[in-house]
Amino acid sequence: MADPALAIAVETTQVRARDPVRVAAAAGLFAAAAVFVLFVLRPLPSGMLNLLGAPVEGVQRSGGLRLWWIPTATHDLDVIEQRFIERGMFAKLRPDRGAILVEVPGIAEAEVQPMVRILGDVTHARLHEVVLGWDMQDVVELAARPAVSAEVEQWTDSNSSTFTFWYARASTREALVEAVAAAHRRGWQPRDGAKVGYERIASPGDPAAWRAYLVREPSLLAADEIGIAEVSTRLVSEPVVVLVLERTARLPTISERGGRKLAVVIGDEIRWTPILHTLPTIGLAVLHFDELHRLPKDDPNALAVALRSAILRGGATVGASYVPATDLTSTIWLGRALIAIGGGGSIAAATWLFMLVWCSQAPRVIRRSRARLRLRR
Repeated sequence: MADPALAIAVETTQVRARDPVRVAAAAGLFAAAAVFVLFVLRPLPSGMLNLLGAPVEGVQRSGGLRLWWIPTATHDLDVIEQRFIERGMFAKLRPDRGAILVEVPGIAEAEVQPMVRILGDVTHARLHEVVLGWDMQDVVELAARPAVSAEVEQWTDSNSSTFTFWYARASTREALVEAVAAAHRRGWQPRDGAKVGYERIASPGDPAAWRAYLVREPSLLAADEIGIAEVSTRLVSEPVVVLVLERTARLPTISERGGRKLAVVIGDEIRWTPILHTLPTIGLAVLHFDELHRLPKDDPNALAVALRSAILRGGATVGASYVPATDLTSTIWLGRALIAIGGGGSIAAATWLFMLVWCSQAPRVIRRSRARLRLRR
């Protein structure tokens, strides 16, 4: 007696073998639908968009900032592009009519002018060492101004060394300037070529306070000697500002100042007074704020931004404008359709060829199956 399962299999094989086109069409439609859905969920390949006539990758495609930079000194475009990458941006630079065309994709229209300032402006931030000692106490005593007081600050570094310095405090900068001038008239002079620096401090209950203290000249470090300034929490639990120094930085001199308080000066005002630590073997400097004397304005992120030198150094930027993104909606849908048709067609053709081969082999397989069945009986 014939095996019912074998009979059903033989009959099914004969039915399927008769219509390879139908099977290939079904497989192709399924594959096309799957490919279409796939590229709805994920972006089309850039090469596909280029073939369909879309603008090449950059501001013309995705929108962004375009400007011309006129350098006043020698420059290396690869180095400048690396500066963009270090700031988390991508830019294309190429010579154009005696200038450098700079294109930064992904910049929104509202961010164009702030970005131009970030690219071209140099903060001219300078880092000076704060002079330790009692000099400002002498200033307060000589000036004898009731509105000006002398206060002390101490901190301890990682080696348990204690540092102390005095500063003068008043409600206004003018009061401090007047006190210093009065001390000068009575014969006081800053020691070691130092100068008086003024810092505005803001604290709860005393929002309009200033302090003055001595900072050394010349500056220990300038912004253009800093390659990267980023906030990190990897070294210690508190956020610190990690500085990657340029080759021209005075690293040996800086290393000697580890544990000292620095004054970050912009213009004629001290903005922050972080503490310096150095890792000379890998060319890093680390700035952090003394937690005991930390002020609300002591924000590591703001300090890092101030210490980043301009990306486009030594030149002028002109012709900055926003380039709107190209509307690629129809191009993208066309690309999805073409990829789906191509993928589905390829699967359909492969399935059709497979079915042709199967159809040619199916009778032989069926005969062999019947022969094996007779032998079993």
